[in-house]
Amino acid sequence: MAGSEDQYKEANRVTREQHLAAAVDERLLAEKKVAEGIKRLNEKAKEEGESKEYDVQGIATVTLEADEIDDDIKDLFPNQLKNGVRLHFYQPNYLRHPPLTYMLQQKVASLCKAAKNLIITDQEKRIQKHINKLREEEFKNFDRDQKIFHQKAKKLMEIVVDKTITELYEAYKSKLIGQHNLLSKNEFAKKIIKISETVRSDTKDILIFNEENNTFSYEESNSVTAHDKRIGQHCANLSTSFEGNYIQKPDFIARLEQQEDGEMVPVIEEVKGVAEEAPMPLVTCSLIKHASLAPDKDLVSWRIFDPWESNIHCLIKACNDIEEIVMKEARLRQHGRERENANDPMHIEWGYQLLTTNFFNIDKQATNYGYAVKAVQCMSGVDLVTETEMRVHAEIHLFNAGINRWAAWNLFQKKDTQRVQNRNAYIHFTEILRDRAKELTDMSRLEGSSILALKNAVLGDPIKINRYHELQTELADNANNFNQAREKYNKMHAYLDRKVKRLEGRFKTTKSAEDYHACNDAKRERERLLTQIQACLSLSKRKHAELRKVTAQIEKDQRKQWENQRQEIKRLITAIKEARLDEVNPLTQLELKQLLTVTALVYKSYMDDLYYSGKYRDPQYAALFNGYMASYQRAIGMMPTIGCKSANDRTFVVRLFYTALNQEPGLTPFLPELPAIPNNYHEPKEAINRFAGNMAGSIMTNAGMHACIADTGGGAPKVDSKKFHYFKIIKDVVDSISKFGKYAAHQLRTGLRKTIDFIPRFRVK
Repeated sequence: MAGSEDQYKEANRVTREQHLAAAVDERLLAEKKVAEGIKRLNEKAKEEGESKEYDVQGIATVTLEADEIDDDIKDLFPNQLKNGVRLHFYQPNYLRHPPLTYMLQQKVASLCKAAKNLIITDQEKRIQKHINKLREEEFKNFDRDQKIFHQKAKKLMEIVVDKTITELYEAYKSKLIGQHNLLSKNEFAKKIIKISETVRSDTKDILIFNEENNTFSYEESNSVTAHDKRIGQHCANLSTSFEGNYIQKPDFIARLEQQEDGEMVPVIEEVKGVAEEAPMPLVTCSLIKHASLAPDKDLVSWRIFDPWESNIHCLIKACNDIEEIVMKEARLRQHGRERENANDPMHIEWGYQLLTTNFFNIDKQATNYGYAVKAVQCMSGVDLVTETEMRVHAEIHLFNAGINRWAAWNLFQKKDTQRVQNRNAYIHFTEILRDRAKELTDMSRLEGSSILALKNAVLGDPIKINRYHELQTELADNANNFNQAREKYNKMHAYLDRKVKRLEGRFKTTKSAEDYHACNDAKRERERLLTQIQACLSLSKRKHAELRKVTAQIEKDQRKQWENQRQEIKRLITAIKEARLDEVNPLTQLELKQLLTVTALVYKSYMDDLYYSGKYRDPQYAALFNGYMASYQRAIGMMPTIGCKSANDRTFVVRLFYTALNQEPGLTPFLPELPAIPNNYHEPKEAINRFAGNMAGSIMTNAGMHACIADTGGGAPKVDSKKFHYFKIIKDVVDSISKFGKYAAHQLRTGLRKTIDFIPRFRVK
């Protein structure tokens, strides 16, 4: 290989190291701004004290419209709170059920919005007021016993749907009175229930405060539901979520005190009076969630044998979604930059965690996976440009570890594809950590010898196969050629289709040679565009076939190293956890980032245990593995995202694990913002049960719960201990969620019941 090429590649690697370090700084600074914004919103909500009333469940809701929020608060959030925000406060003794008040409100809102597609009506406010009155009266008589609460809630939900549809139908009839094509009541109910499938009932940001354990959960709004995946639509269910806790961060004085044996020991004394100030939120983790990429509504066949065989239109839609997700991360990181550097070039490393099971072809999951594989392979290494003219280079890899009890059951054709794609991603993730770990240098206060030994044991020798790096470069070049064709397709395809149809129609009438040649020219232009795309697809297919052979040998070597070093890695992690930091002098910014890298090394060792043993897709470990991986990516400067077909049920589970992993205390009691060395929750087997039990306190108060309710028009995530093996330890809590999951407006088989007699005062005839 020529020396100039070596220098060029080395320059690129140095650039990647710099970009990764910048990515860590930018995300942490963006999270710090969001934490300050959450504090300010909490203070503003307290000013609205009269409206903060707790219902029988112990939940209070305060809604802030966008025009009610000060600009200096909006500037602390990446999306500027453009749709407003809804805050939910959970009392310490809240009743552990999905938020019934919010579910009823969103069910009514979803059906009313769906009815507007049939008839313009302004009945929502009146019906909402009526339903709220019903709810308030019924809640006064609700028993706080869990079982009785569910029984009454179920009945109340059913009557709310019936009354909402009845009143909407009356409005529909009065608007179209005298017309002969009126729908019957049952036809009307079925139609608006179907329409509600793609209606998001609440587009406000969601912010939850759990006053029992001092945690918060925040999610940006999104306008496209998980079920509205079609060509021409934005990426479904795309949003950024932030999790964290409230810390009372007191000022302190550090001094050395001499002990009887003459040893000088650091002593920390708290400064009085600081505790009276409002506690400061601390974002402990953040990620991007979205629905899977392919447009389910437009998939016309279930091709499960060859992921390379696909409809070009569906593939381009999946690639467009990839671009939109990358731009979401770019905006978040820009939020953490100084204004003068806001548009500097950005390098994004994205590990897309896909949570489908791909078992047989249920719900087109296998087909959806095939499109995701192809789209990621076509776009990895692409250079994009944001609306603010910022250049973004994105390295994209796909890792699929489905998380429910069907996770390990795949058709053999898909299992092989999945194994290869996961292997490519895992090797790349290892190389990213190798670049980040180069900063582990001066660590005199961080138990440096053990950390360097852990680094060598986990990472081993760098990849020595030149062809691997050459293929990455060739695939990036092809990705940019494909991207040029994709952008041209997005601009011209619809126009060319219309032009061909128009000219064909005119030629049928005129039969002129001019129209004939014009029509053929338009067809050839369209064909050239598709040919260019197909050429990029063919080249990508050939290069990935070669890459498959290269990565097979790399993984073989890495697996052998894991087997040899496993016990030594465990010993080193124990030594690092037991080491004391110098608690007198604050850590430098470099040392803080080094601690994040150490955390990533530990997460990588835990991931290795599950990945190389083949257990990472087992129902007992799958969600935990995904939690490890998302935490690992954030620690080394990658872009953590989780996506699924609906981006509700399985995504909700991973968010719970991810949150729990990152709410452990820091390395020192007075600096809780320091990253903790994570515990091993997969060995021994009892550990995962303890871990699941620890989540029970926050499972109802994750913003993912409320986001799912808004996304489905009143239905909680369909999560139960049968589907998700590792929730058996908290079966009662989880199954109570599952019971409410089937009450989403669009999942009802019918909107009507013949009789409703369980709440006599509100009987519907």
